[in-house]
Amino acid sequence: FSKVQAGGQKISFSVQKKTADSTGITYTKVTPSSAKIALYQNGSELTNHSVEASNNLPELTLASWLPEGKYNLYMSATVDGVEYSAWETFVITSKIPISSLTSAPDSNYYPHLAAETGEDLKKLNEWMQDGSTMEGITITLTKDIDLTSETEWQPIGNTKLDTYTGVPFKGTINGNGNTIKLEISSGAETCIGLVQINEGIIENLVIEQYSKDGITFGNSSANASRGGAICVNNRGIIRNCVNKANLKAYTFWGVAGICMMNFGTVENCLNTGNIEMVKKTKLWAGEWIYSSGIAAQNFGSIINCVNTGKIIAQELEYGPNYVNNFSGAITGRLYNTEDTSADISNCYWLENSVTRNGTDVNECVTIVEQDITWEDSSIHVNSIPDPSKITGCGYFNDFSASAPLTAGDEASCKTAQTLSYGTTLLEALNGYVSANSGRELKQWQASADGSITIGF
Repeated sequence: FSKVQAGGQKISFSVQKKTADSTGITYTKVTPSSAKIALYQNGSELTNHSVEASNNLPELTLASWLPEGKYNLYMSATVDGVEYSAWETFVITSKIPISSLTSAPDSNYYPHLAAETGEDLKKLNEWMQDGSTMEGITITLTKDIDLTSETEWQPIGNTKLDTYTGVPFKGTINGNGNTIKLEISSGAETCIGLVQINEGIIENLVIEQYSKDGITFGNSSANASRGGAICVNNRGIIRNCVNKANLKAYTFWGVAGICMMNFGTVENCLNTGNIEMVKKTKLWAGEWIYSSGIAAQNFGSIINCVNTGKIIAQELEYGPNYVNNFSGAITGRLYNTEDTSADISNCYWLENSVTRNGTDVNECVTIVEQDITWEDSSIHVNSIPDPSKITGCGYFNDFSASAPLTAGDEASCKTAQTLSYGTTLLEALNGYVSANSGRELKQWQASADGSITIGF
């Protein structure tokens, strides 16, 4: 069984009399005077149904999802005063391999899928590009997956090169602590990331690069590339995820370790990959080019995240009708308007992890205010319109479990910070996790080299 539900999956049996003669064996259905069917696990009866003196045999309706395990089915029937009984054993596995399905599954019957190869993720991508959102379905990685043969990989649900266009993923991807290796063809205009638009949950996942030089995408003439290692556009939840891939981008859009644009929640995530933005010569009117360790542009919440990767950006540029190269350790820019309310809390970064035009800068978010004229209207660009939306943040100069934290100040966060959960990196991270035990967050731990990582 993959899924059972009320009014759906039922177990029943029939009683037949076996007769053998010279012509062969025949079976004749008989009606017992009483019958029973029951389900057991580990010696305990879970549910049963019986009938007395009826022409109908009992049906056992499995009324809810049954967890993985071995079950024993008992059936009995009384015929002509003699009771006959039989036992049947079956095993329920809740994770059906994607490779075993030929089309996008119905979540009523296949709520738990397993992905174990690159072909599984390719099939998932095909289902989504055909319109399936995978809502109600959890996909669990059962092992590390290598996608490096897919050099023209487009994020799951991508239908064309666009930040907002694509089929949104509404299910759950549980990396189960496993790693996905990505590779992108150099020179292509592409979106980078595992998922295009996330409106579900992506958790417990690690992204790595294949090439020792990292992932390079776009070039001087193909500069519309964009994305983040986990997804391009997050409108759901990303938690307990790690990006280790170095990204080098030719783009006038945005690139970050976790996601390009965050409208949802990014929580308990780590970026150790370097983000390098190669200068583009053509400047458009408006606000362009964002880079950061976690989310290039943040319209939502970033909580208890860490960046140690180097953000290599070009110099912040101002013009009468443009601002270019927003870059920050956690995000390039916060958006707080009538329609959006962004915040950053309890996030930590390696000191001076942002380099602008060769100069180290210690900023959680780009700090800039500039008036520009765009499309015949004047705009005041304020990268941190509400400094009170940054709380409990700080930086460290040694990426180790015992690294002391320095609370952010006006130069790094536009407002003085107060550390909420501890004064060392590991203490602060796990202090938040412990205080939010209902949020399915993983504890952080020290690695063999003394650095920290998420303990899957």
